[in-house]
Amino acid sequence: MLPRGRKRVTLTCRGVVQLAKVAPRLLPDISAEHIKDKSKANSLAKAIVVVQASWVVAFLWSNGLCSRYQDGKKKGRTVSKPRRQAKR
Repeated sequence: MLPRGRKRVTLTCRGVVQLAKVAPRLLPDISAEHIKDKSKANSLAKAIVVVQASWVVAFLWSNGLCSRYQDGKKKGRTVSKPRRQAKR
């Protein structure tokens, strides 16, 4: 039924409307409660992201990495080239 032997396709808004006109039996019957239940997962995911981002900021702050970059210039320890050893 799908082109090129595909098992899945992505539908656009126009595609869903066309499918509802041509073959409404193919569209699942989804209740409002089912949709609201799925939206709760988004809140949980956002909360996890906020906790992770806060942890990263706290980690950088505790190591002093945030204070090294002020005025667009890196402050702190500089790395010099290694000295050549004299040949014996």
